[in-house]
Amino acid sequence: MRWKASVLAGLLMTMSGMAPAATPLMTCDRALAMVGEETAAGGVAVGIVPAPDLPGNLHTLRLSFRLQAHRERDWLDASCQAVPIDFSASSTIRLWIRAEQVTDYLYLKLVDPDNPGRNHAAFEEPLLLDGGPLPAGRWLALELSLPEEVTRRDGLTYLGFFLSASNSNIPLGRDLVFYIGQFPYDPPPRPPWPPPPRTSGKGVFSSILGPETLHAGGPWILVDGRDNQTDHVAEFKDGGVEFLADAEGWNEFLWSDPERLVLAPSRRYRLRFDYRVTAPLAGAGAMFYSLIRAQGTIREDVGWQRWDGMVGTQGSRMITFTTHAAPGYRVTFGIRHRGGIRLDHIRLEEEVVSEGGAR
Repeated sequence: MRWKASVLAGLLMTMSGMAPAATPLMTCDRALAMVGEETAAGGVAVGIVPAPDLPGNLHTLRLSFRLQAHRERDWLDASCQAVPIDFSASSTIRLWIRAEQVTDYLYLKLVDPDNPGRNHAAFEEPLLLDGGPLPAGRWLALELSLPEEVTRRDGLTYLGFFLSASNSNIPLGRDLVFYIGQFPYDPPPRPPWPPPPRTSGKGVFSSILGPETLHAGGPWILVDGRDNQTDHVAEFKDGGVEFLADAEGWNEFLWSDPERLVLAPSRRYRLRFDYRVTAPLAGAGAMFYSLIRAQGTIREDVGWQRWDGMVGTQGSRMITFTTHAAPGYRVTFGIRHRGGIRLDHIRLEEEVVSEGGAR
């Protein structure tokens, strides 16, 4: 018998020694690669800590969500976009989880590009106990079902936990804590000592772009053609870029020039920008979005962001992402269906990696 997003019989605990062999979802390597998002809706802090109430060297990924505002069509994510994860050996995976509050709003999303649909999700569901909320302060072992077709689970490129900022039942201004996985801690390599001189005064990230005034002739391309369903392009105006989308579809309006703003393969970057909503969103699933896309394919997309807002809404957004081993990455901004937006102060930073591979 198989449970889908359900607890295993007896709520097996690691220390009992009774747990059968199963493919674990969360490992130390994947936990180390997790990154928390910061948006106008709030933020997510991530870290590896000793697993509560468990003995020995067992550690866990601690996710702390803090929602600051309820916002329609917005999400808070903690995600890992790393080397593809292969679950071809089994269509079921085990997820150890402990919620520190009664919870029915935490989602798990796994993406394999071979899955159909816009999100290519191999799994995207709330984490529940037999259809109801997770209890507080108890370790649970959830056995989750992936697609039966091996090709739809043998190359997961995204592992993420998220909650919907539009859920008014989620409390504001409070840390919502989850412990994910049980694993021995295998620390990353220590940096050399004494450390080499820093190549940047900005810490672990070094600026490679901006914040700059946006203008014609710079490292930005105004999108025309089949990727923009409207009959016009965006406009550089007063140091920013403005775009009004008045047609259904995916309306990309601004690209970085991959020859002038080079994003290297398998490197970690941070994108920041300011925005102001200038016209209301309209259409089913309408949203503003940004992503980073490799040349000629959508299968290597990283750094997805999506947000919305009423006319006059303004704020700043930030996303940290890691490129895959693919050429020609570019930053893309767009509007799904109809709406208007202005972007300012786009800046991009690259992670500084010291000798010895330490970050």
